[in-house]
Amino acid sequence: MILPKGTVVFENLTSTMINIDGFFDELKKRRLTGYVTATTSDISGTIFFRDGVPVNAIEEMGSDRIVGESSLIDLVRRCQTEGVALDVSELSTSILNAVIGLLNSETVYKNLRSDFVSLDKLLMTLEEEKHTGCLEITMDADCGMLFFENGIPIDGTFVRSDGTDITGSDSLNMILDASEQTNATINVYRADMVESEGDLATADNSEELLEVYNEVISGIEARINNLIGSGRFKRELTSAIASHNLKDLTYDEGVIVYTGELNQSDFVSVLNSVIAEAIGGVSTIIPKRTIESSIRMGLKDLTAAHKEEIERFGIYETIFKG
Repeated sequence: MILPKGTVVFENLTSTMINIDGFFDELKKRRLTGYVTATTSDISGTIFFRDGVPVNAIEEMGSDRIVGESSLIDLVRRCQTEGVALDVSELSTSILNAVIGLLNSETVYKNLRSDFVSLDKLLMTLEEEKHTGCLEITMDADCGMLFFENGIPIDGTFVRSDGTDITGSDSLNMILDASEQTNATINVYRADMVESEGDLATADNSEELLEVYNEVISGIEARINNLIGSGRFKRELTSAIASHNLKDLTYDEGVIVYTGELNQSDFVSVLNSVIAEAIGGVSTIIPKRTIESSIRMGLKDLTAAHKEEIERFGIYETIFKG
């Protein structure tokens, strides 16, 4: 898969020569939006990050390719156990979304020949169609890609046979020049933007999300236990999880474990509703205002430490609503 070069963050790293856990922690601290290429003798892999959280991945082994969670898990395992060449690049969010959308793309135009098709007219058509995706052009050993958002080229890359990588606006000129060659082949792909917009909310690639929720939920349970005794909140939460038919979500000993594949926004929405429902069940015993006041006081330090995440996930806004 040809990727836009973006801004290089790290390059020429080897997983066996660095602390790999520290490496991923650094990407999380940087809130990386972009990708990590992970290359061995037999695979070429890419892990895509949004705000420091892995959101998708692809492994390519010859003509075979694996996309999604299984690829992410395998690439992380390889980084921990094998010598993997690592490079890190930063992208804008719009370009990242377009690239991720191409992992499950739809072919719009296939094997167009540059001696029969005007690239200028094709670009006008893509603009009229508000195309989001990419245009790929190949000739001999050279290849290039233009990435589109709503019909407008937002980035591009052109790779020469000698390995030279030309990016940005210069790549468009190179692609236009290449289209004038009679042996150029053009393909156009539409990105699956629904797939690209949501982060998978699995325990493997949304540690920040689960960490915050585990602290919030265990804090709520502790405050409610102080008010009405232990066990009631856990029963209400377990009941709420069951009522939402969340078979992939469990709660035990103050820890939420999720093994499903809801995207992050859906997961947050459902989990907030589950917590609110559990608090509502407890409020049949003690006034909700008393519960809310106790929880807010008990979670004061947590709120200060995770203010951004709590606001971003809308936790308090949802669970104390009504």
